[in-house]
Amino acid sequence: MAALAEQAGVSKPVVYEHFANSEEVSLALLDEYFINIVKVVGESTQAAETLEEYIVQAIDAEFDFHADGALSIRSITNGHTSSHATGDRLNAAYLKIREQATGTFRELLLQQGVSGEIAAVSGYVLAEMLNTTVPEYGGHDERGDAREVLKTMMLAAIHAVCPDPKARPSTPKFILEELQKVIAKA
Repeated sequence: MAALAEQAGVSKPVVYEHFANSEEVSLALLDEYFINIVKVVGESTQAAETLEEYIVQAIDAEFDFHADGALSIRSITNGHTSSHATGDRLNAAYLKIREQATGTFRELLLQQGVSGEIAAVSGYVLAEMLNTTVPEYGGHDERGDAREVLKTMMLAAIHAVCPDPKARPSTPKFILEELQKVIAKA
């Protein structure tokens, strides 16, 4: 809380007027992260005509977002414990964002005609590939290599479960609806 007060150029009591504790700050940061990443990826993928374009543009957007020094979910939640109610809420918020990423890939694959079971497992795998690689390498000197390797691997994984994607992909409706809820809450 002291570091936040210093960064914001205010006194600690001012910070405590807005946030009860550091976990509350983390919850607000997770909401802000969700808003920003959905907007960035949504804008970059809007014109994608194919699933491949969508994935490549999403990866580029995520790397660019993290290269600009954006906090990752890992750095927002690092150091907190779920041993009390706020920690439980923070853990639930983290898991919700993880499920939203998984659900996004699942929905993109369902749009291409992939079966529900395969789309569910593949959605998880694709989300984990993206959500572990980008924060690790987004601000790293080797981010260009990591970006290209991730594109190659994710496109290969998509083609393994969906050899002939045909439908124009679109950001899942549930993500856009959740974005509106989070914005309204903020």
